[in-house]
Amino acid sequence: MSSSRGCLADIDELAPLVNLTRLDLSDRQIGDISALAGMTALATLRLDDNAIADLAPLAGLAQLGELHLRTNALDDLPLAGLTQLTALHLDHSAIVDLGPLAGISALAHLDLTNNQLVDVGPLAGLGALTIADLSARATGKD
Repeated sequence: MSSSRGCLADIDELAPLVNLTRLDLSDRQIGDISALAGMTALATLRLDDNAIADLAPLAGLAQLGELHLRTNALDDLPLAGLTQLTALHLDHSAIVDLGPLAGISALAHLDLTNNQLVDVGPLAGLGALTIADLSARATGKD
């Protein structure tokens, strides 16, 4: 399901669509994604260019393989339970701590362009990682 660009800040009416496997809500001025918590069949979720700060509602979406969160108000990543993720786009946010990504062993593509990364060490154990964009980042150590 894809929706044309514009204002759709309240997505509560989507909550009953629990069988969706793909959902694009990019550029919709969304801040609260609680309505997505029950969409456990989602394999691809695009939430680029919104006002999302809390990713906790995504914690139970174990089937997610691709997650796009570019340009949101993110600084925390409670994504450790998303072990099926193979592609994660977090560019243009305020991410500092990559520790929660350390256990996502299936992760193959990671975009962290323009974040506030301090330590990329947690990525060292991601053996499936083949693409990692860490460009334009401020780092405390290399």
